[in-house]
Amino acid sequence: MLEAARTPVIENDSLAPLKQLAQSGGFIAAYYGQPDGSHLSSDGCIPPDDYDPRQRAWYQTATEKDRTFVSLPYVDANSGRMVVTFATPVKRDGHLYGVIGGEALIAHPDAALT
Repeated sequence: MLEAARTPVIENDSLAPLKQLAQSGGFIAAYYGQPDGSHLSSDGCIPPDDYDPRQRAWYQTATEKDRTFVSLPYVDANSGRMVVTFATPVKRDGHLYGVIGGEALIAHPDAALT
């Protein structure tokens, strides 16, 4: 699903495909980081002024591996829930437009984290 969102993200208003991705893919949030440091999120989250998606592991790993990947499980700082991140580079003709990422819940929301 992330890979299918690549073209709509660069050809249209980027927020609409992110919202569709989050809803249809069951992601807590889907987001798009760009090489200029800008960031869009399907849930409307506005990161702090010093937030730079290019410095985040999901962005760096997707660009370094140059393919879609899934992170190891971790506790999300915003929700406190166990999640994994899926991320994929958005490229056309060798040009990097950014990275699409999404967080997926891997534990039931009512499950206690230990």
